[in-house]
Amino acid sequence: MESLPSTRKLKLFSSIKIFFLLLSLFILLLDFYDRGLLSSYRKSLLLEKSEHLASDLARLKPNLNEHMKEILDDPYYLYTLGTKENIRITLFSREKTVLADSTRILKNGASLDLLESVSQKWESLWKGEPVYDSFQEGEKIVSFYFDLMPPSGAFPAVGVRLTRESPLEGRSGGETTLFFLKLFGGVVLLTLGLNVYRLLKELFNKETFFEEKKVKDSNPVMYAFQGLISELKEKEQELEKLKQQAETRAVRIETFQEAILRSISSGVITFNKDKIITSFNESAEKIFGISNKSALGKSGAEVFGQESKMVTMLSKTIEEPGPIARAEMEVLKGGNQERIWIGVSSSLLTGSQGEFIGTTFILTDITEIKVLQEQVELQKRLTVLGEMSAGIAHEFRNFMGTIFGYVRLLGKKVEKNPAENQMIEAIIAELKSMDHLIHELLSFGKKTPVNKGKVMLEPFFTKLISQIRSRHTGRLPEIRYEFDDPALSIHSDEILIRQAFLNLIQNAFEAMPDGGILILKAKVNPVEKNSMVLIQVQDNGSGIAKEHLEKIFVPFFTLKEKGTGLGLAIVHKIILSHGGRIRVESEPGKGTLFQIYLPAEPIS
Repeated sequence: MESLPSTRKLKLFSSIKIFFLLLSLFILLLDFYDRGLLSSYRKSLLLEKSEHLASDLARLKPNLNEHMKEILDDPYYLYTLGTKENIRITLFSREKTVLADSTRILKNGASLDLLESVSQKWESLWKGEPVYDSFQEGEKIVSFYFDLMPPSGAFPAVGVRLTRESPLEGRSGGETTLFFLKLFGGVVLLTLGLNVYRLLKELFNKETFFEEKKVKDSNPVMYAFQGLISELKEKEQELEKLKQQAETRAVRIETFQEAILRSISSGVITFNKDKIITSFNESAEKIFGISNKSALGKSGAEVFGQESKMVTMLSKTIEEPGPIARAEMEVLKGGNQERIWIGVSSSLLTGSQGEFIGTTFILTDITEIKVLQEQVELQKRLTVLGEMSAGIAHEFRNFMGTIFGYVRLLGKKVEKNPAENQMIEAIIAELKSMDHLIHELLSFGKKTPVNKGKVMLEPFFTKLISQIRSRHTGRLPEIRYEFDDPALSIHSDEILIRQAFLNLIQNAFEAMPDGGILILKAKVNPVEKNSMVLIQVQDNGSGIAKEHLEKIFVPFFTLKEKGTGLGLAIVHKIILSHGGRIRVESEPGKGTLFQIYLPAEPIS
């Protein structure tokens, strides 16, 4: 292979040297000029940011002083104020301990993060000299302003820090000079590049440099060219590795977040700013009876209904920025439309710049708590009513005794007159019915002692059903037993519990005059750590209207022509006296379900 002429080689090497020399000078000059502009711009920008933050703090100080107690007691107060002002507010003590933070990134009692410049001026700050500093983070400026809140009332001096983030804007001054300088550099680079390109083109046209991936010429330009290609490939491989690492890290973070949502016992639902559901954890699925797949990607109105209280609360949270600490509402659960009570807390989701990106709902099923509250309230009313009824019944019995005595005397005088004697017998029969009612009133108002023992449920119900069948006059319904364990037992007073279930089953028989199906179920309730047994009495009889369900345990309320209205009231009293509870579900024409929770027999 022939060599290049020496003059051409010298020309090539000289051009390359001149190119790199001019390029280095240009870059150095541009760097010095750019640094000068940046320093000038930064000083003016920091001064402007400092004045703005000082003005913001002067405006916020009266509000902070006036509501210091609310801020320290309620973390949401400072969050609301910071969101409204679009600024981060942090209160701290002289010991560098966080007292409150509007973003709640720093928890109360955490150590305050400080720049070195602020730490050096820490003592000056507590003498009343404000401290300002900032730093650049990517394409934004993070500004800090520290000042002192003077002592007020019961509160000692408190430090306050305002933090504001702002985008890094274009630099003022020198843009025209910089533009022409860059333009000049571009022209020089283009000219030199074209010169090098022509020389390399001649070189490539005259010689073959690569054969079987090996360099055949000792030309230094080609070595440099080959080295550049090799370095670029290495950089490409490094970038690919970094991309894979970033993707793996993102998958891990997403998996970790899903694991957190899955393990939380409370329901968590998040909505984006368009009110579309973006997450729906397993606890929320159990509470609402709605699968995750059928909820994600749909609006709150589609999942819960346009008139749902959940949708109303979502709109209120967005329209009136600020968290709703606690709300209780009744909602429908799943396809069976079961009504449940839930406790809900809501808060806004914000991005790194404090912008609104969605809403979070934290919810808990409080149906059992509500039922217990209602039963406790009903028990209080029944206790008062029972005491009053006992007093009235006692007085009535005294009057009844007098009337009964006079009727007996009157009966002896007219016993020879059949017509009059028949009237006397009718009066006596009504007096006996009234005496029976008074006896029930006295029993209801009287505090009954509970003698608890072991009651085996299967033989207990077998005997009870036989007793009711022997005196039932109508068509007998079909009886079905569904006990999880034949040896299942409760810790109760057998006599009182027999009276309670006798009333319930007798009512079920009467609700099915033409026959039907009565189902008796019993199982240990695992939700309450096996301490309670759930017994269900279900019929497919006439049922109870919705408006009557809340009254059936109230004394003297009855839907029967000859009923006294004390049967279910006594049942309720007996169940509560055992530390249990009772619930009822019914629908006219479809039957009634009573759910009774009683203490399980302790395992010895």
